[in-house]
Amino acid sequence: MELQIEVSRVLGYDEILRTMVFILLPYNPREHRHPNVSNSPTSQETLTKWYQDCLGNHAECRSLFDWPYIPHRLIDIGEPGHRWGGTQPLQLLMHNMAQLKEGISRQSLPRVFSDAIAICWQLGIRYLWIDSLCICQDSEEDWNRESGLMGIIYTQAIINIAATAAVNSDGSLFSSMGGNPSVGLISWGVVPGREYIVVENNLEWAKGFSHQPLLRRAWVMQERLLATRMIHFAGSELIWECRTLTATESYPVQVPSVLRSFHERRNRFWKTDFTEDDGAWSVLIQDYSKCELTFSKDKLVALSGLVSILNSRGLSRGRFFVGITWEMVRPSNQRAPSWSWASLDCPVW
Repeated sequence: MELQIEVSRVLGYDEILRTMVFILLPYNPREHRHPNVSNSPTSQETLTKWYQDCLGNHAECRSLFDWPYIPHRLIDIGEPGHRWGGTQPLQLLMHNMAQLKEGISRQSLPRVFSDAIAICWQLGIRYLWIDSLCICQDSEEDWNRESGLMGIIYTQAIINIAATAAVNSDGSLFSSMGGNPSVGLISWGVVPGREYIVVENNLEWAKGFSHQPLLRRAWVMQERLLATRMIHFAGSELIWECRTLTATESYPVQVPSVLRSFHERRNRFWKTDFTEDDGAWSVLIQDYSKCELTFSKDKLVALSGLVSILNSRGLSRGRFFVGITWEMVRPSNQRAPSWSWASLDCPVW
């Protein structure tokens, strides 16, 4: 049974002080453990266990495509401890392509890229795809070709690493790790002799997660929806998402049912028949329209991978445009018909 109660002081976990509505769940040690977030920057044991368990035991967590796909460019990170040579500008450009093929200095990479390399080494992954280093940033022809393939890349990747709490690439995957998530193990006088897990209600959970910097970016929405499995370095702990499981360091087996619904929206993409459910596409567009773009011209491009996958599943082209009424200042560049949601830079409903 799940009870919603008012808790002003949560005991048993670092004396967490909160005044808000929490969800009280009976404690089952087979499903949960007493929160004890590792101060290790990578939380290696938990991440490796999720990853290996998913690869070995999750029948649903397979690529959408049966055939292998290799992007036109990949970064060969070698074995752990492998030393790279040369120098590294932050982006792949036409004039430095040959230079980067000779070698990349890890020390000159943005911190978050270097951290991603460490994660790949930990999981036994040798090849890494990063858009700014694998798509030529000053070639319109290269960008148009490669950006159209992002949907396949995200879907075919063995894992997507998300710097969810980082503001930009100069931050670290690990800088915010080791904090205290708002969850506690308590006893309740009304039912003596029992212990309970106390977590935030699902609305607060969803808001705290979805408002993190990375998830406000429009480009990341299709990446999260299309990824077979994704690890978030988010706030105080790791969050794992795949098509079978959502787990955190506080809930390494799986998150409680009251928190699961938000993450299940990610998997709705794979389980919904979009040809029959117009509402599913509307909800997707509502979420997308709340996200931010550095360049407004990317409004449709940043969703193109998702659209390509939906096309392959039989969704007709006409269903992509939802007619709505609004009063809003329009962007200066015309990228879509005036009646389309894609012509605006604002949340839509």
